[in-house]
Amino acid sequence: MTSFAEAIQATTDPLPQGGRFDSRKDPVMWKGVPFFSWAAKKIFGTRNQRQVNRYLDKSALVNEGEEAVRLLTDAQLRAKTSEFRDRITAGEAGYDLIPEIFAVAREAMDRAVGIRNIFNPESGFDPDTLPDDARRLYDETKATMDATEPAAPEGDFLGAEDAVPSWLFVDIPNRIYEAVRELHPQSRPPFRARPFDVQLIGGIVLSEGRIAEMKTGEGKTIVGPLACYLACCEGRQVHVVTVNDYLVQRDRDWTFPFFRALGLTVGAIHPMHMQAPAKKKDMYDCDVVYGTTAEFGFDYLRDNMKLRADDQVQRRREFAIVDEVDSILIDEARTPLIISGPAHSVRPRYELADGLARHLVEKQKEWTEADDKVQSCMVDISGLEGDLRNARDKSVVPGIKADLEKAREALPGLEAARDRYTQFFEVELDKKSASLTHEGVTEAQRKAGIGSFYVGDNIDLPHLLEQSLRAHVVYVRDRDYVVAPDEGGEAGVVIVDQNTGRKMVGRQWSDGLHQAVEAKEGVQIKDETQTMATITIQNFFKMYDRLAGMTGTADTEATEFHEIYRLDVVSIPTNVPIERHDRNDFVYLNERDKWEAIVDEIARYHEIGRPVLVGTTSVDRSEMLSRMLTKKHRVPHEVLNAKHHEREADIVANAGQLGAIMIATNMAGRGTDIKLGRLDREQQIEHWKKNNICPKEARPEMSDEEIIGLCWRHLAARELGMNRGEAQALDAEEARRLCLLKWAADYTYLEAKAESRSDEELMEELDHSGKFLLHRLAFHDSIEAMGGLHIVGTERHESRRIDNQLRGRAGRQGDNGSSRFFLSLEDDLMKMFAGKKTLYVLSKLGMKEGDSIEHPMLSRSVENAQRKVEERNFTIRKNILEYDEPMEHQRQAFYAIRQPVLENLGIKDRIFGYIEDSVQDEAERFLAPEYRAKCISEWIHENLGFLIEPDRLRRKERDDLHRLIRSDYLEDGSAVLANTCNEYLSDDIDREEWDVEGFIEWARTNSGAELEAEWIRSADRREVVQKIE
Repeated sequence: MTSFAEAIQATTDPLPQGGRFDSRKDPVMWKGVPFFSWAAKKIFGTRNQRQVNRYLDKSALVNEGEEAVRLLTDAQLRAKTSEFRDRITAGEAGYDLIPEIFAVAREAMDRAVGIRNIFNPESGFDPDTLPDDARRLYDETKATMDATEPAAPEGDFLGAEDAVPSWLFVDIPNRIYEAVRELHPQSRPPFRARPFDVQLIGGIVLSEGRIAEMKTGEGKTIVGPLACYLACCEGRQVHVVTVNDYLVQRDRDWTFPFFRALGLTVGAIHPMHMQAPAKKKDMYDCDVVYGTTAEFGFDYLRDNMKLRADDQVQRRREFAIVDEVDSILIDEARTPLIISGPAHSVRPRYELADGLARHLVEKQKEWTEADDKVQSCMVDISGLEGDLRNARDKSVVPGIKADLEKAREALPGLEAARDRYTQFFEVELDKKSASLTHEGVTEAQRKAGIGSFYVGDNIDLPHLLEQSLRAHVVYVRDRDYVVAPDEGGEAGVVIVDQNTGRKMVGRQWSDGLHQAVEAKEGVQIKDETQTMATITIQNFFKMYDRLAGMTGTADTEATEFHEIYRLDVVSIPTNVPIERHDRNDFVYLNERDKWEAIVDEIARYHEIGRPVLVGTTSVDRSEMLSRMLTKKHRVPHEVLNAKHHEREADIVANAGQLGAIMIATNMAGRGTDIKLGRLDREQQIEHWKKNNICPKEARPEMSDEEIIGLCWRHLAARELGMNRGEAQALDAEEARRLCLLKWAADYTYLEAKAESRSDEELMEELDHSGKFLLHRLAFHDSIEAMGGLHIVGTERHESRRIDNQLRGRAGRQGDNGSSRFFLSLEDDLMKMFAGKKTLYVLSKLGMKEGDSIEHPMLSRSVENAQRKVEERNFTIRKNILEYDEPMEHQRQAFYAIRQPVLENLGIKDRIFGYIEDSVQDEAERFLAPEYRAKCISEWIHENLGFLIEPDRLRRKERDDLHRLIRSDYLEDGSAVLANTCNEYLSDDIDREEWDVEGFIEWARTNSGAELEAEWIRSADRREVVQKIE
């Protein structure tokens, strides 16, 4: 990638539409599709590189105007917004004004979000570090702020939740700004926020209606407001879409000083249980509105259900900037937005279905246990085959062969033992489905004692029962949902978002699944709902005049972005090179070994002082790991999941400190900026003492060399089993050498060769293994210098992008960091998709319980599994969009009629038009030749319960009609009777097992026939049918 120092090249790409760019009308070729030949790419660079060079030209013009803008006072900077709006109204193109507009935006960001923090009481800024003249101005400005009352959240401060403190809006003299820039020349929080050139480029990309792909940690929160400012100058309202409500409020509050400095207002919308309708309406009156996809989409649907136009809140959809665009437009797009209402007048039998599901799960327990043994044996056989193939010591081969032969002999017996039990239902985890077998239906009918499930009022039970089975065997508490207070404050089932790990209060699964889970958990069962209004996320965002987005991981979905949203992806280079070390995955045979290894890894990193972020896939896994960590190592840590999301800000704030451990669900995967802490010697010594690295006699006033020497002797005693006296007699270098040899034997593949290696070589081998850190024991002034944040992934997510998001929490803005994922063959993803191919890989490698392996073949197998899921999810999204297309046309047509009515526009003309159409339709209906036959057909269907086509009734006399109706009625009744008889009195089961009582009740209710049980058991089925007829 071209470096910024040599970057600026003149562009020859003409801008369409007189300088304005509309990505919908001017699509460019997306990433991954070649445009020039290989030779042309070598000469001219890739299309992405050429685009970045064009943007660099723009950013250079912004840089040229920076000095002039710095001379403006705060009031003059605010006035620039009105000036830009007037110029654009007069005919200038907003795109052509980017150099001026972005120069003003950059200065406002640096001043308002960065430097102004010196007056924030919580920032800890020391004013004594300022030069004398700036210090005097600081005191005067501080006095003015103290004397100024907080501003009410209205007018220029519209969008604020509470009164705005004066330090956020009182003007600051330019001399203070310059003094702070001299003190803090680098743009880093909390006292500087000057956008880098790459962030300017990101803002330009968004302004063009494209997706800016920026690596995690590149400051996307700063990029969005830059594009917002240009759009606001053009007179557009901007909706900034983020992934959860926490980030909505955080980002709104963080960017408020920037928008306030430019004379703009910014608001945040939240769900109904968090924000009153009147408050939300005020938020929508702001220039920029932050919110989640769900809330913007539901507000649109709710507005189109309102009975008065004055009650509607979302009137403009002009420009949407989607943060984490891949999460919102790809991951969340599998689920349409639905507003529901009551579905049934009679409540379905959820409790009966739940009881039957529990019965079947219990009955199938023996089959499941036997099947687990079969699967385990197959894994053992694959592992032994690998051991045999890779055995170096020939003396162990006979033993392996014997074990392999024994396992092969055992497999048929295990399969036969499994087949002795009955399988009542089948589970497909990858499809999240459970279906009854024939034996399952028979057993459920017997247990219920209400006759066949496929006739009469029982016809709903197969569906209810399969939903209850899904609730019991597919959906897991504290992974897919939690039991917690709902929006009404009562204990209920609250869905957990699989992409963000957050509770989705107020959401329900459809089709009776939510009620099945509620019955399983024994909480109050809510009424089932039906759809009142719905829209797909894809079609909602297509309604915006302009759409743009930003993310760190869009490349793999570039084709989908272009096909569905007409959005092109531009990859933007990082401001500084990424220093994070992403280590190879460790793969284990079973989950137990994997979790033990994870706990040990966390403890090793905590011991040296490196902070650790552990990413888990569910609430129950995060809590299980917490218990294991406490039990085995007694290490202090925090847990961040859907149960503790209220403490999120506090937990995240301390996650980058010395020895901090945060176990989190996917909540910590996006938008979480973990600040790495500073260190002093006293802190480190105290931490080492707590972790048995440093002896108690070490004191901060000692030299570094003395303390490190004490540590090496102490470690020699601890690691080598020496007594204290022996260890103290060792020279520090001697103790270090002995420890290195021990660790090399334990954690590397050197083994006997370790003695011949130098200390530096041993340390390099330990570095390479990534399993150990104590060999680099030293004092550091910051967590970053120590190695930064370490990421531990406990399982691969369905999507590679989610894994990359977790990794991206470390190594931000060129910081040090590292990551490693731990997998097992029992992980859900591996069980669903890795299958026989993975067992084949293991048979090649050789693997036993407790072993971990790193191998490219296995990594490819995992990636292929993830790719399968991504392909499946893409198909789901495409199907949802295709199914929604007819509804989208109807929705738009209906809402286009409804809205003018709410606004009292053209109602008279529309009413008379409808009257004319109705009269015409009714005249045609009554005068049609087939009208009489249709009326008779409808009466027969309503009163006799069967259907005769109108064509058969035309031109028939009264007597002919009677004969036809009587004949069809008897024929139809005989067919129903025969089917019902087959259900209750099936030839496939013994007569003793017939549901005779259920059949007698059905015959009495539907035909008025009185039958005796003994006669039915002894009679022929044909005789039974004839008697009822």
